[in-house]
Amino acid sequence: MTSSVKRILVVPGCTREAIEYTVSYIDKVLEKKSCARIYVVGSRDVVKNIGVRIGRELLREKKVVLYRVVTSKDYGEETLRLFIEINPSILVYILYPRITRGYNGELFSRLRYSRDITVISYTRGDYYLDIGYSVGDLESLVEKTIDLIEEGSDNV
Repeated sequence: MTSSVKRILVVPGCTREAIEYTVSYIDKVLEKKSCARIYVVGSRDVVKNIGVRIGRELLREKKVVLYRVVTSKDYGEETLRLFIEINPSILVYILYPRITRGYNGELFSRLRYSRDITVISYTRGDYYLDIGYSVGDLESLVEKTIDLIEEGSDNV
């Protein structure tokens, strides 16, 4: 069985809690599966806070890649560009609220139909997304991701 790099696109919410969960998620997934490469897409503040917390080593090794969304561009165009550039096999939303203003990361979920991409969302209360798998805690999110990585590795 050959290990291939699994690209995981993470779209965190903009709350402090979502950023903390995203950093914990990154640490736990990379601790268990070094073949994962995690791409985080978010606003300037979200990406900056995550980058500071995960540290330079993971960024230097390209285990984690941060994309700051330029909200002055057309949202659909920017989303499509990032989706094509990243080419994920797993899409993860972490405490991501329905958007009423600003960048709409839910646009990624529409693009998943063009490829076989699994969507997992860790949501609570008002953050509910009606797409893909929905998990109720961080440990379930990590375990589901690990299962999907291992499931995909068997097909290589």
